[in-house]
Amino acid sequence: MHNQHEVAFHNRARKARSPIFYRQQCGPSYADDKHNEQVSKALIRPARKRSSERLYTGGVCSHRSPLFRPLSGPWLVGTGRRAWLNRSLSYYPRPATSRVREDNRPRFRPVALGPRPFRRAIRLSVVREPASHTEVPVPGYPRGSENANCSETGSMALAIKKVLISDSVDASAVKILESHGVQVTLKTDYTKPELLQAIQSLKVIGRAGTGVDNIDCDAATRQGILVINAPGGNTLSAAELTCAMIVTLSREIPAATMSLKGGKWDRKVFMGNELYGKTLAIIGLGRIGKEVATRMQSFGMKTIGFDPIVPKEVSREFGVESMSLDEIWPQADYITVHTPLIPQTKDLIGKASLQKCKKGVRVINVARGGIVNEDDLLAALESGHCGGAGLDVFIEARTPPFYLPAKKNRQGKLGAVELTSSAWSSPWKAIDSAVHVLDVILTLIPAMEPPKNTKLIGHPKVICTPHLGANTKEAQLRVAQEIAEQFVALSKGLAVPGVVNAPSLAQTQVPENKPWADLGIALGKIAAALAGSLSSGLQVEVTTKGAELEKKGQFLSSAACIGLLNQFGQSHANFINVTVLASDAGVKASHKHAAQAVYSKAELVVTVKSGSASHSVVGTVSGPTLLLCSLDDAAFQPLQLLSPGGLLLGTGEDSPNTLAQVIGGLVNSGVSVLSASRTAGHAGKAFYLFTTGSPVKAQTQPPIAPLKFWTYVTI
Repeated sequence: MHNQHEVAFHNRARKARSPIFYRQQCGPSYADDKHNEQVSKALIRPARKRSSERLYTGGVCSHRSPLFRPLSGPWLVGTGRRAWLNRSLSYYPRPATSRVREDNRPRFRPVALGPRPFRRAIRLSVVREPASHTEVPVPGYPRGSENANCSETGSMALAIKKVLISDSVDASAVKILESHGVQVTLKTDYTKPELLQAIQSLKVIGRAGTGVDNIDCDAATRQGILVINAPGGNTLSAAELTCAMIVTLSREIPAATMSLKGGKWDRKVFMGNELYGKTLAIIGLGRIGKEVATRMQSFGMKTIGFDPIVPKEVSREFGVESMSLDEIWPQADYITVHTPLIPQTKDLIGKASLQKCKKGVRVINVARGGIVNEDDLLAALESGHCGGAGLDVFIEARTPPFYLPAKKNRQGKLGAVELTSSAWSSPWKAIDSAVHVLDVILTLIPAMEPPKNTKLIGHPKVICTPHLGANTKEAQLRVAQEIAEQFVALSKGLAVPGVVNAPSLAQTQVPENKPWADLGIALGKIAAALAGSLSSGLQVEVTTKGAELEKKGQFLSSAACIGLLNQFGQSHANFINVTVLASDAGVKASHKHAAQAVYSKAELVVTVKSGSASHSVVGTVSGPTLLLCSLDDAAFQPLQLLSPGGLLLGTGEDSPNTLAQVIGGLVNSGVSVLSASRTAGHAGKAFYLFTTGSPVKAQTQPPIAPLKFWTYVTI
């Protein structure tokens, strides 16, 4: 006899089509453990196992699909149209966004999600969740270890708990971080030993601004440290300052102001020029360049520009005619630069380019000192070939590209502690003492020294400001909020716009890409285990199949290399430093795409080649679930679930006795076997795969003697 509650629940369950109905509407009302067992016995009827049907492990099955809803572990077993549940209640893998209930009450989850005739195979499963179950991690993190250091995994879900703010930023940044449980330290007087002591576990360097040339990005990348900036926060302020420089140069406002303040009234000396009809050349058509163009077009200026990245069609949309530099120089009346300082842009405007410009050209630089050669500019000003210059940035005397505010100098202004590249490359773990572990250093601002070329600054045709591009209240507020929000987003595994040194990271943060990144790491580990050893010249070839993966080859190639390096002992490989580490290890990675998949709509193939030996692993995903399709062209039927934990791989004779002997030997050795599977036989041999709940060590060799070759992988 079913009581009234059970009958009502049973009727509602039959009508429900969505898992949300079970979880939200039905589950919370059943809190008592004893009552749960009664309901489970009443609603779940074990089905008979038919010897003529194939036994599927790890999922609910039907005649149409080998796996409707794969589960983690061997507890749920389906046979054809029916399925049965083991007597003991077991854990069920939760979605990435779900959290455990505070009272640890069991929830009801639907498991038969196939076509309508087969939903009756299992009405309901009662599942108890662990009391301290962590969120399902993003790519690279072993499940249940979200507090691990990101440098030890491939994950980009950083557990950011402590942030050091080394320079003054808007208070809103502190509020945002603290509201999300982040401990903030605001300290601007670190000494070098204190700094080295504090950054042993550094994960992220955040720049509250756009330029990152004051950060050694190469050294940070090698250490697996993420560098981010706030690319959009100061866009408007920098663009407005540029426009102000252009207008001011045209009418010689500063010189006229000083003349009038000196008691003179001489209008004829300060003859200006209209902007209407003049040509403005914009070098760099990013955010700032675009804003400058749209504003100066309102003055009637013709805007031309150069950017090797922005297509001509895109620049044409905001009114800029894109052309080459050689075409720009002779046409420009005004030239403004908005590019980073890199080897390709250093001394971009120098003697050679200025000689190609028309006489009277005016130059504006509010981007980075060094893009304009100051000596060549001064010579052009003195000769009269250049009609004026507006400079907000200058060439600074600094050695390493990494600075932190530390102490006051004789003038009472903040100086800087020099953190050299050698300090970056030396292992921070060598400092063995009680340390204040930090996750993030925020706002690494360069030590701004007064420009050394005083003759250039003093020239009457030069308008100069002390790096005021982002020095507005609004910009400081925006960059502080933007960088703080990016830290919070990183800790949640979300994509951020300001990543500087990890080009493939953004794709891994997209929710639908995370299972694929996890799969790439897992397949990389398995392929490495089959290869056996890491040798110079090892080739990793990643093949994406299916339209879904057509544009995802880059980050999946990185994921496979992370798994390979992790398997060979380089546990600190992640999406930031994997390219550098793979190159150092002599690993050559490549990726290609094929339109047609074999086992599903989309699948990933990782092939490892060493000399004449080659091993390939094929996998796919079903929602958040990772599935193994084949090993060295030997297919699993059905597809094998890659659940978190240990994975024992081996080859042996194609015989059911081999499977039974290995399971018996492992159990007798104290190794818990959660699931077992084998591939279809080929030439009398087959691959055997065992999911274990405990590690399989070398001393376990005798009990698994039926396997001619075996290796162990942790997924």
